[in-house]
Amino acid sequence: MKRSVSWVVGGVFAVSAALPAANAIAAYSEVKHKASAYTTGKTSHRIAYAKDWGDDGRAVAAKYYRKSSPGKQRTLWNKSGPGRTAQSGKGSKVIKIRACVQVRPGPDKCGNWSAN
Repeated sequence: MKRSVSWVVGGVFAVSAALPAANAIAAYSEVKHKASAYTTGKTSHRIAYAKDWGDDGRAVAAKYYRKSSPGKQRTLWNKSGPGRTAQSGKGSKVIKIRACVQVRPGPDKCGNWSAN
């Protein structure tokens, strides 16, 4: 009896521990040790996030597309500094996203596109 009860409790715990991870980050892109851009299942992929990981004085951005306007690239800049995260307003589902680090002069350094 004790064995069955502990298995049920453990099974419930394992399932509940797995669910937040499944809903945590849906689409994710990064520039290693510098920036990340992502959406989450918690917000139904309607908010884009841009996180600055580098202490280098460079701005970072999330470049993304929304379902309502799939041909229009949007850019969310984060100029708040290392460890800070910027978030977009809520709109239609973010369908594709990537992280970028501002490089002057020259093109920005960007990670791969990630799709929802």
